[in-house]
Amino acid sequence: VTPCDTLIARVFREMKRGQLSVIPLIKIKTLAQTAPIMQAVKKQRISETLSITYQDSEESSSEPIENIASFLRAHKVLMYTYAMVGTQEKDSKREPGNKVRDADLSDCMNYHEFCHSQCLVHPTPPQALTRWMVDRDHQTRVQARQLHSEGSPFGEALRESREQAVTGRRTTEPTLQPQRSAGTDTTP
Repeated sequence: VTPCDTLIARVFREMKRGQLSVIPLIKIKTLAQTAPIMQAVKKQRISETLSITYQDSEESSSEPIENIASFLRAHKVLMYTYAMVGTQEKDSKREPGNKVRDADLSDCMNYHEFCHSQCLVHPTPPQALTRWMVDRDHQTRVQARQLHSEGSPFGEALRESREQAVTGRRTTEPTLQPQRSAGTDTTP
């Protein structure tokens, strides 16, 4: 479950700047998944002081999240990455006066376990469940990113976003507009 170096570097830069992005799960790779890519790189010497490095075959594209197993695998790697990188201390918003890790391992893994339990309790077809979980996770991480940008530690932001999702409160509630038929006027 070791994240690839580029993922660690990206999360590190984003956390250091306080500007997290919502990384699509399709882009999450482990170190083992990137090792074959690095072996395909070739080096050609052009002159005594110049050489070029290139990849002989096309770089492998991101694999889509096709099932719950691939969703959970990518999700777990991402949560571990946040916990590995988010070790700096921040002021807690839940417990004022206390310092906590920005992305505590227990908060990240609790969120991952929550997602895993949601996969087990929803009796929907596998493809629909996968799409639903990817969308729900994306919405939760968007909200956590917003709370993090407002100063909350990322672990607390994940916990609060998850709790809001469970209670049914959504920050981005869709607006429903009444549909009118062409040619009909509903005004009295």
